[in-house]
Amino acid sequence: MSPVIIDGHTHLGLESFIVDEIPEWKLKKPAFQVRMENTAEVLLASMDRSNITKSVVFPFPLEEVDSIQANSYVLDNCRHYPERFIPFSLLDDEPDRWIEQGTRGFKQHFLLAPERFNAIEVYRIIERSGLPLVAHFSTGRALEEARAILDIAPELTLIVAHMGRQVPNTGEGVLELAEALKNEPRVYLETSTVDDADTIGKAADIVGFDRIIFGSDFPFNSDTWEESTLHELDTIFRSFEDEKVREKILYGNIQSLIGGVV
Repeated sequence: MSPVIIDGHTHLGLESFIVDEIPEWKLKKPAFQVRMENTAEVLLASMDRSNITKSVVFPFPLEEVDSIQANSYVLDNCRHYPERFIPFSLLDDEPDRWIEQGTRGFKQHFLLAPERFNAIEVYRIIERSGLPLVAHFSTGRALEEARAILDIAPELTLIVAHMGRQVPNTGEGVLELAEALKNEPRVYLETSTVDDADTIGKAADIVGFDRIIFGSDFPFNSDTWEESTLHELDTIFRSFEDEKVREKILYGNIQSLIGGVV
């Protein structure tokens, strides 16, 4: 086991931050079978069971969430547990507010309403800040949506959530996306909910081991596996045998993007 592990994809938040009713069509999606609530205490307990040193944490990325409450909650918890949590903020129309308050990156999700922010202005602010953006793209549109961001902000550091997979807990579409983005050195692939060691290893061969980041997506998939973070870690260990490569993926690559987190 690596002496340091940074989980690059976890969620913190309370159901009370959901201020608008979630429509039935969304509630039928697999992700909504898990409660949209995760406290610091629950996350810390999971991290301790999995020997996670630190976690990148961001709110549950829903259109119906009040981003000010959700981002403030994450930042408050990160101030309380600075040795364990690294704050990322939901993308909205006030990125400067969250940068001033100490966010270390941003999270975008296709379920967030696009009218929440002026894309051109917001992406360019993040680009200038040097902070990374984690983006969960629409199914089957990962390449198109990644290109659209890079066209606006070519120097932005982009972390593709779930390696751009099209179906949860599969590698469907990952290798095609890796091939299409292999010449984009500022684009990274984050491994959560891929659950395919062979695909993760092949994607790393395509884009390079320096551009793969471990993530668990906790608490998602906790309804599938009792210890979902341990399951995600096991997938990484089955993907890569070389200890130095594992260390890059388990903490080195995300640390190089954020700096000084361990």
